[in-house]
Amino acid sequence: MKFDFWLLASLHMATNGITRGKYEQVRCPTDPGHLFGRRKFGELWVELPSRALRDFEWAWTSDLFISAHALQVLEENNVTGFETRPLMKTTYRKRSRGEPPPLFELAVTGWGGMGESAGVELLTFCPSCRHRVYRLAEPRRLVDPSAWDGSDFFIVWPFPLYRFVSDRLAQIIRRNRLSGVKLIPAAELPVEPGGGATPMPLDDIMPKARAIELGEKFDLL
Repeated sequence: MKFDFWLLASLHMATNGITRGKYEQVRCPTDPGHLFGRRKFGELWVELPSRALRDFEWAWTSDLFISAHALQVLEENNVTGFETRPLMKTTYRKRSRGEPPPLFELAVTGWGGMGESAGVELLTFCPSCRHRVYRLAEPRRLVDPSAWDGSDFFIVWPFPLYRFVSDRLAQIIRRNRLSGVKLIPAAELPVEPGGGATPMPLDDIMPKARAIELGEKFDLL
């Protein structure tokens, strides 16, 4: 059976939203160089660009949020592998635009494996703060159908901020003309052979229960 997979990408990074949500600063007790911000899924506050909003919108931090129309399309088509939460707060950069429409943070919960087919190698791991550094031998082979759980939205470790979609979902997006997103063949992942990855913990990007389930199964806690 033939599978086609796609990478969701933003259309215009220069006009993406700016996150203003509350981030907790975390400093590693062992290595001061491991410093990062954390927040919980569902606690996103975004300052929106002063333009007509699209169905798919990204923040500069790579957080993804969608319109009520897009959410309706996903639900009506029984799309799998995601959860949403309403944004905590939204404002326009130019307040004269009035109140923004309802928007929803989207977290991908589908799973596409640990990147074994692409030669993913763990280089360093800090047990104190879970900081990991990986190297990827062959990006074109990152998505392995045998490791995919069948979800329409899914991620592949160690690139949790790359949202992959099934061909079924790609067709739904095109058929319903959902705006604000481009679909790139998964084999054209914008990572060079031998490139590195330093992923954030799973519970920074998806609901805690799902993060724990995957973390325990694949030793990512």
